[in-house]
This record gives sequence, structure tokens and C-alpha cells, in this order.
Amino acid sequence: MTGILLALIASVAYGSSDFFGAVAARRRGSITATAVIYCSATVVAVSALLFLPWSMSPGTVVAGVLAGLFGIAGFVTFYGSLAIGPMSVLSPSIALINTLVPIVAAVVLGDSLNLQGWVGVAAAVIAGLLVAAEPRNGQRVLPRGLLLAVASGLLLGGSIVSLDAAPEGSGALPASLDTLVGLIVIGPVALVLRGGHSPAWLKRMDAAESSETLGSRAFSGLTLAAGVLLGASNVLIVLALQSGQLAVVSVLVNLYPVVTVVLAALVLRERLAPTQIAGVALAIVAAGLLSLA
Repeated sequence: MTGILLALIASVAYGSSDFFGAVAARRRGSITATAVIYCSATVVAVSALLFLPWSMSPGTVVAGVLAGLFGIAGFVTFYGSLAIGPMSVLSPSIALINTLVPIVAAVVLGDSLNLQGWVGVAAAVIAGLLVAAEPRNGQRVLPRGLLLAVASGLLLGGSIVSLDAAPEGSGALPASLDTLVGLIVIGPVALVLRGGHSPAWLKRMDAAESSETLGSRAFSGLTLAAGVLLGASNVLIVLALQSGQLAVVSVLVNLYPVVTVVLAALVLRERLAPTQIAGVALAIVAAGLLSLA
């Protein structure tokens, strides 16, 4: 139950972080937003080492570094996809792919669940499909956004599998390495962009998808909130994986689009179709089934 509770809290933090980060990326560019977000996320994740137990080993370092490489690539493509939008379709689509990768890994590694547990997994996957239904306001999914979404789901799924591979007793260290490696990778890229001598393809990737202006104070607030929530969710995910099963934890964490979709509906006025509302309800049922399994 501890792993389930941690995974659900991580899901709420993750979904909120994704919403704030996507809004910032839409106005200022995905690479720029990701770099700033990772600054505060790293501070939170590294600070967790002062309060939570951890241990160093070669396996822990390898798992954390791999998770960081997968994760930073996944987040750049994630924010790039959500910046293109619509957020209420692409966020659940990424989560669905992100869920399937650890489930396949869990099956290959011999993770066992009872029938009720697998019914919960199936319900969560179906919920993701329902939440990803086309919104009624007529927004279309562009090919570029869909391609980035697929890449993001695969990469973020690989990050969760890497974190799960950390040795028992490694504590919060893999999450700290995850965010630290991400910052080391994305920081220089963002500096190159600011220098004005970056290649054209990199500038296109970082181009803002919205013509609406966003002041420095608002951008700082959004990225700070996104980073703090991301750092906290990464730590919670690692702790959940260490006390729960990979398939269950990954499914519960990837219910985060419920939060993103609700925030998009409340703040951005993205209307929810009846199927999306049914998906939100089914996601809650899936969480209950997995907690009882």
C-alpha cells in the first residue's frame, strides 16, 4: 500500500508539473523551458538526500544515469508535443505509451499480478485511451506533435524501467542522479540557444508554439512550480518502485494526464468530451483495483 500511495501522490505532482511546464514551453520554447524546470527539479531531488536514506553503488549510478538520459530526451519531446497541443489529447497519449513500456518490461522480467491486478492494469490502459479522445472544440493533432508524443512516451517509459533497475536500498539517489544528469545535458544546449549561434533545426525545436507573450515573472513562476513538482515526483516514483511492483507503480504514476486534462479544461478552457470524462472515472476505478490487488 505504501508503494501505491506514493505512486498516486507522484501522479498528481507529475500531472501538475506537466501542465505548468507545457504552458511555459508553449510561450518560450520547449528546450528553454525544460532547462529552467530542471534547475529547480535538481535542487529538490538532491535536497531529498539530506532527509531520506540512500546508498551508493555502481548499479545505482548506472540506473540513475540511464534514467537521466532517457528522461531529459523524453521531457524535451514531451514539452515540445504538449506545446503544439492539444494538451488534453497528447498528454494521455504519451502516458499510455509510457505505461506500456514498463508493463512489457515487467512481464519480461517475470513480475506477477493476480487477476484483479491485471484487470486494473487493463482498466488503466483503457482509461488512457478514453482520456485521449479528440476534444469537441475541433483541435486537430498535427503529425509533428504526434511524432514527438510517441518518442516521448518511449523515452519516459525507458526512464522508469531504468529507475526500477536500481539496487535495493539505493533510496533517493537514483532520482537525484536522474535530474542531475538531465540538467548537465540540457544546460549547455540551452546556453547555445541563448548565444544565437545554434543550428536551424535546434531553433525550430525550441520555437514557441504560441504568439501570446509571457512575462519573465510569469515564466519564472510556471517553471519554478513545474520544477519543484517534477523533482518531488521523481523522488516519489523511485521510492514507490522500491516498495511496489514495476507494472503497478508505472500504471498508477501514468494516471497523471487526469490532472493535466482537468487543469487544461479549467485554465485553458479545453472542453472535455463525454468519453474523456468516462476515462477520468475509469482511471479512478483502475487505481482502486490496483490498490486492492
